[in-house]
Amino acid sequence: MKKDLFRKRSLESVSSPERLDEYIKVTHPGIWSVLIAFLAVVVAAVVWFAVGTIPDTLDIRGVVFPGDGTVAAEARESGRIQDMRVEVGDFVEPHDILAVVEQTELAAELESLKNAAEPDEAAIAAKQQELMDASVIRSEVYGVVLDAKHLGDMVNAGDAVASLARMEEGTNTYEILCYVPQDTAKRLEKGMEVQACPSYANREEVGYMNGYITEVGEYPVTEGDILAAVGDLRYVQEVMEEGNNVEVRVSIAVDASKGDAKNAARWSNAKGNDLDITTGTACDLLVVIKEQKAYELLLGS
Repeated sequence: MKKDLFRKRSLESVSSPERLDEYIKVTHPGIWSVLIAFLAVVVAAVVWFAVGTIPDTLDIRGVVFPGDGTVAAEARESGRIQDMRVEVGDFVEPHDILAVVEQTELAAELESLKNAAEPDEAAIAAKQQELMDASVIRSEVYGVVLDAKHLGDMVNAGDAVASLARMEEGTNTYEILCYVPQDTAKRLEKGMEVQACPSYANREEVGYMNGYITEVGEYPVTEGDILAAVGDLRYVQEVMEEGNNVEVRVSIAVDASKGDAKNAARWSNAKGNDLDITTGTACDLLVVIKEQKAYELLLGS
């Protein structure tokens, strides 16, 4: 009897219109929220499966360097450097004096001519010019000093007093030189997208520079090839692997609106424009080999 009474009361509470509305209000919102969320996840997964892409990438390393190669400013005669006008990082122009190499014999000959009882002005002028030609080392190009001798260093005729990277002043172009193993180079092609970040920076915090491959060498480089490109092996030792390596060149995109920033490269994150990107900066690069459709990869096609 009691069981029937409780059952009757339960049925009455549910069948009552007021109580039924309350029951629906309490129950239905939770169910619909879960259902809608589930459907949204399913739809998103289907859309991604149909149009989404998964990149196939490759990690390599390189160094920022002007693309016009290097020039060595050489001593014409042996001697001691008595005046060094530049240091690493300086920008120079054609005809700028880089250094003066002491020429004791020529200087003595000049003094002798000047002190003669009857000085020969023409001979003095000729000797002065000879002394200047032998001792004064000038730049022949616009460029940045990569390496330089020091005051007091001894040099022989033909020795490099300074090494210069060709570069026009104010240029905003950036090129990264990479030396990668032959097997790695076979996977690379001109036009491939590249994401580059200085090795000293945290990519997760500053993002990456956008660029693309402009050249992939066909044959392994020699030490002479590397010296012609960068002037000093020290610049690439950190980023070059042992064995036969192929030169790969990467051009970094430039954002003209960033002229006042420390660098004008096109970054995925504006924080990157506050970084120093100078000649010789080592970089970690992520090369996008190809982008494959998600369904193609998941279906194994």
